[in-house]
Amino acid sequence: MKKKICLILCFFAIWFGVCNMVFANVVDRIVAIVNDDIITLVELDTILKPYLLKVEAAGYTSDKKQEVIKKLQSDALNTLVDEKLTRQEANRIGVKVSDEEVNSVLEKMMESKGLSREEFEELLSRDAMTWEGYAQKIKEQRLQAKIINQSVRSKVIITDADIKSYYDEHIDKFKGQKKYHLRNILHDNESILQEIKQKLDQNADFKTLASENSTAPNALEGGDLGVFNINMFSITIKDSIEKLEKGEYSGVIETPQGFQIFYVEDIIFENKKTLEEASEDIRETLFQELVKSKFLNWLKSLKEKAHIKIML
Repeated sequence: MKKKICLILCFFAIWFGVCNMVFANVVDRIVAIVNDDIITLVELDTILKPYLLKVEAAGYTSDKKQEVIKKLQSDALNTLVDEKLTRQEANRIGVKVSDEEVNSVLEKMMESKGLSREEFEELLSRDAMTWEGYAQKIKEQRLQAKIINQSVRSKVIITDADIKSYYDEHIDKFKGQKKYHLRNILHDNESILQEIKQKLDQNADFKTLASENSTAPNALEGGDLGVFNINMFSITIKDSIEKLEKGEYSGVIETPQGFQIFYVEDIIFENKKTLEEASEDIRETLFQELVKSKFLNWLKSLKEKAHIKIML
């Protein structure tokens, strides 16, 4: 009798083991091989989960949703492949990221946001992320940063000629915000303003004409309006003023206040940066661009030498 019971128990143990194996194969499988490492469907689904929730909420048609999901899967799998290769190379050259480093980063993030761990975990859960998953993400980022420092940054050289070239090509970025120091002459009679315009065309002094003819409160100051970003004006006024250079005046413009003529006393560029003032910012920008480019080339070379098999 005892023998029969043992046989029955063994049978059920084997049966449950087989069922567990079948079930495991259903819910998880290998989707990529990267040298001696594998990427599983569970890993892929974990990284995809926050994005899939957003896709579901986006209201796509069925076909569009499948198209978006397929693209997300491909991008996520490529990211995981890159991470595996980076980790393998880090192990080869002895680069490591400790749990203490990761915890330090997380603690600083919580401190900067004024959050407790429980509040931070709640925030992560809204994006379908866990503390452990986010910590792993931080670890991968730190590992990549160390790899870049050791294998890439030393090969990046920024010359003064590179900085000068970037400055010249992006001069609009450094010339500052354009503002206009304006004067005006305001009157409710268009004919009178047209006569004033004729006097201006004959080189009459704008400030004098404003003092003598303008009905605006600033007439005694020669029509001085102050300095403006003309984007705050109506399109009609803005279009008229932005065509003018320093010392030039507009035609007669009808406005809600009355008819006006605007005069450009000066054009000012606020926060303008010279090449010397902008050089450090440019150096950092170029440095980051080159580091990214060289890191991508570094990854590409790893991929060319690696054994990668996609099974998705």
